[in-house]
Amino acid sequence: MPSYRTHIFGGIIVAGVCTLVLLHFGIMEADWQRLVSLAGVCVLGALFPDIDTDSKGQTLFYAAFLAVDGW
Repeated sequence: MPSYRTHIFGGIIVAGVCTLVLLHFGIMEADWQRLVSLAGVCVLGALFPDIDTDSKGQTLFYAAFLAVDGW
């Protein structure tokens, strides 16, 4: 089973591909706040499969979610 590092890497790859597609078709403007938000959502989504097991991925997911929710 993939570790949390693999899920984070996959989330970053998905964020990069989504960013390229959105910028190419003019759907999104390139400002750093939107790019960071998109990357954060993709990484949280990639870590989501780890929340049902007691693992480092679960800890990272809950910490990141708490930080985003408390913002």
